Amino acid sequence: MPEIAPVTPASYQALAAFLAGFDGDPDTPETWISRFDFWWDRNPSARETDTPRGWIVRDGERVGGFFGVIPMAFQVLGEEMPALNATTWRVDEAHRNLSMKLMLRAIQAGKRTLLFNTTPNDKVVPMLESLKFRPLHTLTSPGQSRACGLLPLNPEPFLRARLPGALRPLSGALRPMINTYQNFRLRGLDRETLPVTRLTQAGDECDDLWRRTRDQYRTTAVRSAEAINWYCFRKDRPDMILLGCRDGGRLRGYAILWDRSDRNSRKLECVDLWIEENDRDIVQSLVSHTRALAGEMKFDIALFPHFSPALGSILGSLGLVGWQLPARKEYYSTEETRAARLAQESSFWADTHGDTSFFP
Repeated sequence: MPEIAPVTPASYQALAAFLAGFDGDPDTPETWISRFDFWWDRNPSARETDTPRGWIVRDGERVGGFFGVIPMAFQVLGEEMPALNATTWRVDEAHRNLSMKLMLRAIQAGKRTLLFNTTPNDKVVPMLESLKFRPLHTLTSPGQSRACGLLPLNPEPFLRARLPGALRPLSGALRPMINTYQNFRLRGLDRETLPVTRLTQAGDECDDLWRRTRDQYRTTAVRSAEAINWYCFRKDRPDMILLGCRDGGRLRGYAILWDRSDRNSRKLECVDLWIEENDRDIVQSLVSHTRALAGEMKFDIALFPHFSPALGSILGSLGLVGWQLPARKEYYSTEETRAARLAQESSFWADTHGDTSFFP
């Protein structure tokens, strides 16, 4: 008799076989086992036995369905707790009648914290809305959630991908003119105001920075050294870069950069920028260092999303070109009282939540 059961290490092998064998999945069972290791076994937020990892449809020795959650350290209204990132909702034909029961288990668990769903398809969106999931952009500043500052380094591929077909040959001819304009516009980034170095590990200074700055926003990702190390330094993502900015030997802020290149251009994107007191010099130094590093690594563009209105203003004052990234369907769920309070209190949303950050 099929039953809904929580994911445990004992179910990993059967679950990996189910996912790898699912129609259209390109990955091997070994790839899925590697993901489970990162999502759960090495995740400091999944250590407690009552922290969910997801639920399966168990049918004897087989798995016939899965709804996963990836815990992540979060500060919610000033209280630290593991938020849950929904991932990989799959159910085979024989057990399709249990699909909603899997989802409801996740919603029930999310009432105690936050449950994010950031990759729903068009069929799932109406279902989420009927289940009282709320658009995440309602907790960010209107119009700011997908705005970013653009640093063109080699604008030719970027232009070629966006110009109409007949005009694409002009992208090469326009490059010198655009470079001259950008060099003038970004002249304030020619050198770092404060020293910036690449970090190979987050240590005590990151814990100290988090203790000093955690009250800047009531709701945001926890930025302890343990949380940063888990997120940044993992074998499936060797292309993560962690930069630290110091003043007088004290860490004042950091940026996490991620290679998000696509077929059109090589992109280096900032997925988190956490600083002390919205200090312009810290932002200038981190952006300046990123610009030089991205040039050395032959990236075409670097992107700095406006994670807050204050950060967006600073990036604009530094000369970064304002750009609108493609809209995302990002939703969250929690209990009603907490949801009402979240809408009224300060929050900071980087790009480290949601399951897109946890896939190689």
